[in-house]
Amino acid sequence: MSNVTKSKRPRYNSEIRRDKVRNKTRICIGDAFERWRRLKTEKILNTDANVANFLLERDKYRFYACLLRARFDENKHEKDMMKATMMLKAGEEEFWANQHPQPYLFPDSPGGTSYERYECYKVPEWCLDHWHPSEKAMYPDYFAKREQWKKLRVQSWDKEVQQLQTETHADGPKSEALPPAHKEGDLPPLWWQFVTRSRERPM
Repeated sequence: MSNVTKSKRPRYNSEIRRDKVRNKTRICIGDAFERWRRLKTEKILNTDANVANFLLERDKYRFYACLLRARFDENKHEKDMMKATMMLKAGEEEFWANQHPQPYLFPDSPGGTSYERYECYKVPEWCLDHWHPSEKAMYPDYFAKREQWKKLRVQSWDKEVQQLQTETHADGPKSEALPPAHKEGDLPPLWWQFVTRSRERPM
């Protein structure tokens, strides 16, 4: 049986032009993906992500992002709080006026296509109390630590509730943010939900 090699047909000029246009609009989503994710979490650097929404070409985006960063760095040592507040207000107005009409959203961020997609598969933490001892024996370290947490929760519960009652506004909470611990070594209110939170993507 003879090896037949197919001859590669020559590419048409229209295909070459189409590929050049497509390559210009491609975004390198390697390190940039994680970097943009970090930028979206910091309010002051959302402007950098806004530049990235407009400029898909990496070189142009990097150039204008550096110019924008330089504008922040010029005034980072401002001591006059009145002037700093006015500059912040002007910057927020400029950002609002120039924001992208369809900003890029990460799939798992609020408004993204897979935001809270896996929440329905997460089993409540109290279900671990009903595991059979043979099942708990497979994870001895975790369940030993969990028993310590349960004792600690019983001890700290009254103090947590008292702190929430004293620090919550009379009209009710203004946001979902919980107050921090009073001093180092204390536990913040409702710490249990953070210590025992489930995996982001259940297996």
